[in-house]
Amino acid sequence: MKIKVLSIGKSNPDFIKEGIAFFHHKIKHFCDFEWQELVPKKKSELPDLSKKIDAELLLQHLEDSDIVILLDERGKTFKSSYDFSEFINKKQLSGVKRLVFVVGGSFGFDESIYQRANEKISLASMTFSHQMIRLIFLEQLYRGFAILHHLPYHHE
Repeated sequence: MKIKVLSIGKSNPDFIKEGIAFFHHKIKHFCDFEWQELVPKKKSELPDLSKKIDAELLLQHLEDSDIVILLDERGKTFKSSYDFSEFINKKQLSGVKRLVFVVGGSFGFDESIYQRANEKISLASMTFSHQMIRLIFLEQLYRGFAILHHLPYHHE
């Protein structure tokens, strides 16, 4: 199974870029993994227009067969990193060809992206910036694989 993470906008702070590169390198040991930042050519300060611009760009990078999972504050939460690792394991065992996680822009997702999504997950009941969630999600993805492979990264 290939895992792809699509993210709207650039990761600006250096510590975010460094963290993404760090976990990207580690995750690639467990699966065919791709990280892609999508930067819209147009920008808007109007939330609805911004979401539509982002949606058009996102939809260009999705295949019909993709299983699309949005990182969304209203999504399913996991009780633990073990539960998230089981979620990843089930996806691997289900025969999914490509699993695509999507991190939206600062205004969230357009309705067309919600309609295209297969699932939504939330990493916490607190709100994080779309910049920070990139790094937090990649760390949790790596942690999930470390749990599945019985590596000493995760401690109870």
